[in-house]
Amino acid sequence: MWTTKRANRFATRNESVRDRYRTRPHERIVSPNGAEFADAEHTRMADFSRFFPILLKHEGGYVNHPADPGGATNKGITLGTLSQCSRALLGLPPSMGLLRDLTDEQVGIIYKALYWDAIRGDDIASQSLASLVCDFQVNAGATSSRLLQMVLNEHGTRPALAIDGVIGSRTLRVVNACDAARIHAMFKTRRVDYYRGLAKRRPSLQCFLAGWLRRTESFAYISP
Repeated sequence: MWTTKRANRFATRNESVRDRYRTRPHERIVSPNGAEFADAEHTRMADFSRFFPILLKHEGGYVNHPADPGGATNKGITLGTLSQCSRALLGLPPSMGLLRDLTDEQVGIIYKALYWDAIRGDDIASQSLASLVCDFQVNAGATSSRLLQMVLNEHGTRPALAIDGVIGSRTLRVVNACDAARIHAMFKTRRVDYYRGLAKRRPSLQCFLAGWLRRTESFAYISP
């Protein structure tokens, strides 16, 4: 698991960074029917360490595709992303050399802090759903969180969730009380629609469409 101890190896000179990366307590979540979800210490919740190998397989190694607006990437991390977080999370200044030499452990620290924690993956009961949403968060940022909220509303959430891209306590309550298999299927469909629309609006990205669709389809729902 990507824990505070691993993060601390790369941030030993910055106590505030260690505090920020430290795993926060899991709040107790009550579903609309009154059932209470225990915290992750007592109930199996989604786990970043189960998602990360899948993410690495999709992202591959160092790539500098001329059509990629993000520029050079290594294991999916761009120099722009590295510039924003390498000092805080890794204790190292950003550079092309660092980008090329990123280890799986360093990349895991970045992905957990910037993407998995952004969707509050540790608090989502369904591993399949958390993995699918986080993978899209890596690819499209907060568009993924907003899409999840949209799908939950389409599924019948009342009163409707705010489509703000912030996974808060209410969004979590709905996610953990929903039919996870159904939400997973709806999310995949909307994610495909997003990619098709993006490629249509920006023809220069058409070359990535087939890969995006294969990647999306690879996330099958697995019952707990």
